[in-house]
Amino acid sequence: MMNGIVINCPETSLLKNNHIESQHRAMEVLNAEDIQCEWLVNPSRNTIKAVWLAIEPYAPRNVFLSWHWISTWFDTFVNSSQSRTNGLLVAKRGQHLIGAGIFVAQHSRNILGQKTTRYSLHRVGDELSDQIWIEYNDFLMVEDHQDVIRQAMMVALQTHIRSRDAVQIGVSLPSQMIKLEVSSTKPQFEERLIWHSPSYQVDLQQLRQQQCGVMQSLSKNARKQIKRSMNKYQQRGVLLLETANSGEQALEWFDAAKVNHIARWGAKPEQSGFANDKFVQFHHQYISKSFAGEAKALANSAVQLHRLKVGEQILGYIYNLHFGDTVYFYLSALSYEDDPQLKPGLVAHALLIEQAYMDGKAVYDFMGGEARYKQTFSNHKSELLMKVYFQPHFALTVENGARRVYSGLKQLKAFLKAPKN
Repeated sequence: MMNGIVINCPETSLLKNNHIESQHRAMEVLNAEDIQCEWLVNPSRNTIKAVWLAIEPYAPRNVFLSWHWISTWFDTFVNSSQSRTNGLLVAKRGQHLIGAGIFVAQHSRNILGQKTTRYSLHRVGDELSDQIWIEYNDFLMVEDHQDVIRQAMMVALQTHIRSRDAVQIGVSLPSQMIKLEVSSTKPQFEERLIWHSPSYQVDLQQLRQQQCGVMQSLSKNARKQIKRSMNKYQQRGVLLLETANSGEQALEWFDAAKVNHIARWGAKPEQSGFANDKFVQFHHQYISKSFAGEAKALANSAVQLHRLKVGEQILGYIYNLHFGDTVYFYLSALSYEDDPQLKPGLVAHALLIEQAYMDGKAVYDFMGGEARYKQTFSNHKSELLMKVYFQPHFALTVENGARRVYSGLKQLKAFLKAPKN
């Protein structure tokens, strides 16, 4: 142990007498020197589950850090591959667990031909495996003193990895990103932003406080578009938003969404998740476990598959995640027509946000990605980031220089090809 850090700790030291303690009370004071971090290489699934379920009840509510999501991700992408190395980083205060995070190692060679490893938090590190797209990613931590716990875990990472390795964190809110400080054991991490996007939410509590309904909160033009679209649909028959009432029906609707989703986004695996077998496998497991009851019993977690119909015509599907008092919009697969006044997405979200409002939910979260319909409904906007953290190293300096040269050449090429006035 060095500065409260244990590296490559065997599972038996963590699971003394097969008993794990979590932090059951609020901590009035917590200093970095009070925190001990342990790194377990390729821990068993039972160890990860025990750690997770000990901390999750005392952590901020987050569907993407729930055992429901994490266990499905781990089973689909990590545990199923013997070639993948993973590490469980655990933070403790005395015998109490206060933080945890799973990192998957991706090995490659840098520009100088040296072996290097990128450690990704709750991601695998390749595009197709990460297409399920975790958001609000962070360490799982007890509610109190998250900044101190997060920083202690980052120092542990600095101690664990080699100087030419890197750590990838995201997609996360700025408040969830690690605040860099100088480590007493190694040079300070540097960071590079590799992805960012706006994120949109409907704060339903704010609407209630303002005594404002969902439709009333929208602009005059948005209300007009939604009502006009509804009226045109209703000329064909009854407009109905249905919710799958069984696991079998939810899976059937999820599979039926494939046609519209691929039609809109493309048939290649990197375009539509429905063309990616691992993406489909993940959601089959996630949906099945939701309706099996374990997820609901653990943390009030659920999946809702919705189908929008007019008469016997199916207009499309919406896939939402429910967790606590938040509804997360995950994906849609809608049928678009030539008539621009028919807007199935606006209609479906108007009905679903109204339903969430009536059910007493606090937030309808559109999550990351720029889209006009998100702006239409939302009254709150945030930012999501993905960053890579690394220690200064000659190979990285060369690589970053090459990246800047390549970017500059692309800009110069675009300038030379642009039409001149």
